[in-house]
Amino acid sequence: MDAVAVTLDYPGHQERTRISDLADPALPIELHSLLSNPLPRAFSAEAYAHLLLENQPPTAPVKAVVSYCLASPIGYAVARKLSDGRSAPPVLVVLDGSPCPVESVRDAYREAVVRFAERDLEPAVAFTGADLTEHPDRVLGAMERELREIASRSLLEEDPDEDFEEDVLDALVTDLVGHSVAWLTHLIASHNAVFPEWDGEVVMVMSRDHAFTGPWPGARATRVITVDCTRAELVSRPEVRAVLTGLSSAHA
Repeated sequence: MDAVAVTLDYPGHQERTRISDLADPALPIELHSLLSNPLPRAFSAEAYAHLLLENQPPTAPVKAVVSYCLASPIGYAVARKLSDGRSAPPVLVVLDGSPCPVESVRDAYREAVVRFAERDLEPAVAFTGADLTEHPDRVLGAMERELREIASRSLLEEDPDEDFEEDVLDALVTDLVGHSVAWLTHLIASHNAVFPEWDGEVVMVMSRDHAFTGPWPGARATRVITVDCTRAELVSRPEVRAVLTGLSSAHA
């Protein structure tokens, strides 16, 4: 099998089919996952894409880049980087993909705060899109500190009779908060994406209620395929497998 597609599907805890789950000897294209732990700590799509390709370099020429949801701005940067020196760029397939607005970062942060606090709680850290672009490390640092404070307080309140050693508590909090910080870093990098002109094609495969309908910014051409399903069902649908099968005949 000499057809390779690199994939970007964030390794979170959602109960859904992953792009990597579609790997099958009957599929005429090999799926090479770029998003695996430990994930990069970079604050722009370009820098994040560079580290992904450096850490998980493809072992064969890439026919396509396949990305899910808010990983797609980083997928665009990956596709552009893989186009260098090639007569035909890889195809970028985005599954319910879109640019990442500041609201998505805010929502993800609030979800993390509520999850650690185990109650409805408004975050103390506020930020704008300009803050994410101009001072991403400062914003992420403030979010991480607040999450650590909330997680520490919750652990102590959950078991007040437990006499936590300071280093044990710190290790527990670091592990808990680390997953959220990695996700927020990923979203900040996606938010801080630029979309220079690219002489490639984007295939947007979207579920019925997906809000962003294209065209994909910067791309030469966008083809849209709408599937009558929910977002959670999209990756497992035969229409997605058909697109992946068709990629094997794309020009290298």
